Amino acid sequence: MNRELLQAIYDHRAICTAVEQRQEEQALELWEEKARLLSQAESAERSAMLEALSQSLYDHILRVQGAAPVEFRHTSREMYTRTLPQAALVGHGAEMIRQYIRRMNEDGRQDDHIRMACCYITTHLSEPFTLETVAKHVFVSKCYLCRMFRSQTGQSFSQYVTAQRLERAEHLLRHSGLSIDRIAEQCGFGSAAYFATTFRRRNGMAPSAWRRQLRTQQKAG
Repeated sequence: MNRELLQAIYDHRAICTAVEQRQEEQALELWEEKARLLSQAESAERSAMLEALSQSLYDHILRVQGAAPVEFRHTSREMYTRTLPQAALVGHGAEMIRQYIRRMNEDGRQDDHIRMACCYITTHLSEPFTLETVAKHVFVSKCYLCRMFRSQTGQSFSQYVTAQRLERAEHLLRHSGLSIDRIAEQCGFGSAAYFATTFRRRNGMAPSAWRRQLRTQQKAG
């Protein structure tokens, strides 16, 4: 694979910067230009490009804002292991960019205390903490923080924390060789048994089975 193609697949810094600055038209133009380089590529390479864009956007927004929309972490997950025509690559990537910009515009109106709380949660996922711990960190009452979480994220505090921990766990299952016990520890689940129960409730299977299925799909692709 030549250097230009590799850059098209994995380097999305210019697009991320345009999204951060809410420059939707520029971000879409950059995306379409990069996507054209893969017009004759294999479907697997287009899938890799879409996954790389998703990961790059999430990581970039998380870094510059201190929090990122958890529901977009795997927006295109179902596409990663499927046949991906060129038109679908362009369309899914463009919609991902629009969603991020819309969500960032909404987050611009978000309560600063919620933003600080989300940042604290993201950086302390491996540690045990409570609603009271986070409320003290952002200088508000437990009741206020609980109410604001529900109104501004659509989730309770505990639901949000669990979702963040599961997102990190899925990332580690996907991209690392860490044991299930170690992943449970790094994601703050307390025990591998509790991690497995929580993970199964969301994904319909145990973490080890999910990892095996993912690797089987990747080999098949």
